[in-house]
Amino acid sequence: MFQGSTIVLLAVLAALLPVSAQDVGGQRPMENVYVRPGQPAQIVYVAGAVALPGRWRVEQSVQLWDLLAVANPSVVTTEGSQTLEDARVLVYRVNNQGRSLVFDESMESLLTSGSASLRLEEGDIVVVNLIEITESTSVGFREIVSIVSSVAGLAITFYALLTR
Repeated sequence: MFQGSTIVLLAVLAALLPVSAQDVGGQRPMENVYVRPGQPAQIVYVAGAVALPGRWRVEQSVQLWDLLAVANPSVVTTEGSQTLEDARVLVYRVNNQGRSLVFDESMESLLTSGSASLRLEEGDIVVVNLIEITESTSVGFREIVSIVSSVAGLAITFYALLTR
């Protein structure tokens, strides 16, 4: 699902971008900051499967991808497991009818499409959800033989009972 290079890219971006969200006195800060000095800022919120959830003071021109790079989504997939975790990114925005969903896309397609350039607005809520998807199990030759022999055994038993 995710290539190793994608995760490395996210880690490098997180290390290089201007973020001030370190522990203060052993406690998490009340606000994460992603804004250069002198730039106009706005408040957005990040929740879900990210390393740095909470209130974020960001530049007014910040794009969804930039914020995700510093909030550090906790997307993990393991090879050989029976389940895959698919991350969905949701953005809720206040409009005339209240708060509504304005963006809903999988993390995988977000990485490959241009939709990550969505500009965030004041009060937006960004949610990263991990959805567990169970892989379909395939039926092998042994399972088919076992089922056929069980059905045949039941048929023979019923025939023997009916012909007595």
